[in-house]
Amino acid sequence: ANGDERGIIPRSADYIFNRIQRQQDTNFSVVISFVQIYLDKLQDLFKPDAPEVMINPETERVELPGITQIKVNSPEEMMRHFYWGEKHRVTRATKMNETSSRGHAALIVNLQMSPRDNDGSQAT
Repeated sequence: ANGDERGIIPRSADYIFNRIQRQQDTNFSVVISFVQIYLDKLQDLFKPDAPEVMINPETERVELPGITQIKVNSPEEMMRHFYWGEKHRVTRATKMNETSSRGHAALIVNLQMSPRDNDGSQAT
């Protein structure tokens, strides 16, 4: 699908990287993780054979120790990893849908920014 017919994730990937290209005075790092909650267990979709991911409740933010984090440099790279992770989601046939998702998934996008010096290096 193209344009407005695409889902929120491909449109978000395009938006993020289009904004990055316009910010010449800033360094960016985009890191993604992909998890699924199925039968009350949190699974790393980028490492489907890994043991269950545990949430660290001792912090003020959501932390998933040991979760796979992949640095991406373009919307195409982000979507390639997303589609690979999608293949590992748990699905089962239902009366309404032959490949119904059985869990809930979240693509986590961590965007870090830092100012650049005039020579293009990271400012301190």
